Amino acid sequence: MATLIAGPVLYGLIGLGVDSFFATSFGVPVGIVVGFILSGYIIYLRYGRE
Repeated sequence: MATLIAGPVLYGLIGLGVDSFFATSFGVPVGIVVGFILSGYIIYLRYGRE
């Protein structure tokens, strides 16, 4: 559960930094989506494979 929460939060914060550095508005949503995808992939690698 912590991985599912930590991934989007971490990448959302990275996206927030990108938004403030480049003065854009798409970094946070893209970061959250990338965080969900990567955290799901990490969970799949850890528990889904045999």
